[in-house]
This record gives sequence, structure tokens and C-alpha cells, in this order.
Amino acid sequence: SAGRATLDLTVVPASQFEARRGPGGRAVDAFEVSLESRARGAVRVRLAAEVPGGDAAIRPAELPLAPGEHRHLRVLVTVGGAPGRRAGRLEATAVPDGGGRIVRVASPITVTVPEPR
Repeated sequence: SAGRATLDLTVVPASQFEARRGPGGRAVDAFEVSLESRARGAVRVRLAAEVPGGDAAIRPAELPLAPGEHRHLRVLVTVGGAPGRRAGRLEATAVPDGGGRIVRVASPITVTVPEPR
């Protein structure tokens, strides 16, 4: 692609957060996400998590970013399935408010599914 992407994504495991089983026995893990928009206009960023065999959900799933804005947030990824560590990816898709080129970036993540208590 020509030039730099208009969306930067950095993902690291959240410190001081231990993966746990939530309601219904699904595992909840947390990540610190940094997003920076270099788009000329406002965008809506949709977040998604892909974890094999896990039927993953993510919260928040969407947030606005102003031109040049840098946001740092904690996201929660919820997955089902057997205990263990699962390699997956966190994907961010920037959709310009006024229409235009959609930009998609991704980062690898490892989700921990703890043993049921």
C-alpha cells in the first residue's frame, strides 16, 4: 500500500488482569489497546476478535475517533470452549463518517481460557 496506514493499532495483555470464567462459563480476558487515527476526517472503529474454536465476542465493539486522535482503552474478549491458551487476532476496522476508504488492521493476541472452578 502507498504511504502509511491511516489507523495504528497496538495490543498488549492487560496488566493486573487475570483471565476468569464469566457468566455461563465463558472465559473473559483483557487487553490494553492503543488506537491512533491519521485519517483526515472522523472515523468509527469497529473492533473484532477472532479466536479459533472460541466464538469470540469483544467489548467495546465500536468507538469513534476524531482526526489525529489517540485512544487508549481496555477491551474485554469473551470466548467459550475448552481451557488453554488460544492464539487469535484482534482486528480494528476504521470506517470514515463521510464515506471513503475503509482501513483494516490486526494484531495477534493470545487468549487464556482458565479451568472451570
